Amino acid sequence: MSQIPEPNEAAPIGEFVRRHLPQILEYCRQHPEELVNLQDKAYSLATFRQSRPVLAVAPTDQRLSRYWGDKSSEPFGSKGFRVTSEWVKELHTAHFVVYLREKGITPVGVSEDFVAWAEDTVAEFGSSGSAPGGPRYRSYALGVAQNALVRYLLSNVGYERFSEVDWRTVRDEDFHGACAYCGQAGTVTLDHAVAINRIHLGEHRLGNLVPACSRCNEAKSNKDFRHFLSTKFEDDPVYASTRIGLIEAHASKLNYRPIGTNDDVTALIEEARAKLKEVADHYLALINSRVNGP
Repeated sequence: MSQIPEPNEAAPIGEFVRRHLPQILEYCRQHPEELVNLQDKAYSLATFRQSRPVLAVAPTDQRLSRYWGDKSSEPFGSKGFRVTSEWVKELHTAHFVVYLREKGITPVGVSEDFVAWAEDTVAEFGSSGSAPGGPRYRSYALGVAQNALVRYLLSNVGYERFSEVDWRTVRDEDFHGACAYCGQAGTVTLDHAVAINRIHLGEHRLGNLVPACSRCNEAKSNKDFRHFLSTKFEDDPVYASTRIGLIEAHASKLNYRPIGTNDDVTALIEEARAKLKEVADHYLALINSRVNGP
């Protein structure tokens, strides 16, 4: 699982969950079946990676082990529902954010970078809550293929060609073989300064490739490099500006102009993701008919 972006905008996870309970309750009022779903262990496991149901019923004066129900916690709804208190930051944050988005609830207090991280993490982890056949432990999620499609498209935009030798040359000439983010010498790996995803629309071009140490690579995740560096070196804004300027100069030298905000490109990517789902559903149905019968 990819590392949670720092600072962790949704931390602590328990507080983040509590903050969104009113919106979830409103959604349940409009969709009563969701209230039933949230009391189902299998649904909670597939959707949130929770080992127990998100909701449980208890009298208002009764406490349940591992469910919120102290004096500071109002019962969830009029029937005295209690909400599980077993939320783990590394495991549950991304799944909870994705759940909110799928239900049309805007996550409060988090950026699009954070939402993008959550969606990528859930896809990488292999959530199967919405799989056609129902929850299946460690199955591949469609989001994995959709994200791969986005990376494929953005990795092949344009007609630029370059080799490993070209990459090593700019790595050594522009960054002296050190990490582009922290400036530390040592083992580095190839990273995209502008992340290749449907939020940032980065590309696999030489001007967007920078060396990164493993620590910075994991911490940056899919955040914008300017935001990452400004946050990482918030106590030394001059140094942050220097590192940002170095990366921008590298991009300019190689004539890399990021796509940036482009509604047309974004719309095409979302259309491609939707069509991939249509194709997957179609062929899954055909395969099921051959294997399992009508």
